[in-house]
Amino acid sequence: MSFISYESTSEQGKSWTIVSPIYFRYKVVESQNLLEPGNDTLLTGHLRDPGQLDAFRSSTKPIKRFVVIDETVNQLYGPQKVLPTLMHGEAVNIDMAYMTYVSNDRGFLTTAERNRIIQCMKNLELPVWHHDFSLNLVKKSLNESLKHSEGLQRMPLPTGVGTAEIFNDIDDEVLERSFKKWCEDLSTEE
Repeated sequence: MSFISYESTSEQGKSWTIVSPIYFRYKVVESQNLLEPGNDTLLTGHLRDPGQLDAFRSSTKPIKRFVVIDETVNQLYGPQKVLPTLMHGEAVNIDMAYMTYVSNDRGFLTTAERNRIIQCMKNLELPVWHHDFSLNLVKKSLNESLKHSEGLQRMPLPTGVGTAEIFNDIDDEVLERSFKKWCEDLSTEE
C-alpha cells in the first residue's frame, strides 16, 4: 500500500513522493489518458533529456520489459531484489494492482476499468500479485505511514482510467475485502 508524503507543483506539472509498503520512496508524474495507445508516459516518463527521449522514440528495437529504479533506490540497493523475487519497480506495480482493487471496492472504479488497468499491467509483463504481499504487511505499512504523515493515510487511488485522487478514509474492512478479492482474482498470476 502506498502513501503520499510530499507534494509539489512545477512548470512540468504536479509531482509527489510516495512511501511504499516495502519502505521505498519514488516520484510520480501525473499524466492524462495514461492507458491510451498514443500515451507513452509509462515507457518514457522517466526520461528528461530530450536527446534520450528522441533516441528512445526513434529506436526500432522492441521493448520487452521496462522497470524504473530511481537514483536513491539504486544507491541503496543496486540491482538486488526488494522482496525475495522482485525488483523495486515490480513491487511498486504489485502495490498499484492492489490499490486498483481498493479503488474498485470503494466505487471509484468500475470492474471493467479495474480489469482494464490490470490487463495493461499484464501486457507490460509486470507482476500484479505476489505471495509475500500480505494483509499484515499492508496494515503494518499503513500504521508506519500514519506516524510520518501527520496521521493522514494519503492513499493515492485511481478514480478512473488515467486519473487518481488522494484519500484519507480507507478503513480496515475495505482493505480486507479488497485484499481477499485481489488474491482470489490474481493469486495464480505469480
